[in-house]
Amino acid sequence: MERINQLLQMHQEDPEDLFVIYALAKEMEYTGNKIAALEYYKNIRNKNEDYIGLYYHLGKLLESLDQQEEALEVYDEGIAIAEKIKDKHALQELVNARTNLTMEM
Repeated sequence: MERINQLLQMHQEDPEDLFVIYALAKEMEYTGNKIAALEYYKNIRNKNEDYIGLYYHLGKLLESLDQQEEALEVYDEGIAIAEKIKDKHALQELVNARTNLTMEM
């Protein structure tokens, strides 16, 4: 809980710091607060859609919330952005995540 409090303080000091918001999302996820994590991920996407690291984690979180169709949309959005910014590693992760999800559906 101390870690979350530290991150919340950092976020309060600089609400535009995407890394802090991302760290908050991951901590919320880790502690089981998936709804708060979802809101932090969406906050990042609203502030900077090119923040490529969020798409895989947001998609996986949506999958865990049984929101497979929305997860597919997030993966597709992330794939398009990874292609745009030429991030081959993120592109491969997102394509794999999308493929695995479609095979499970």
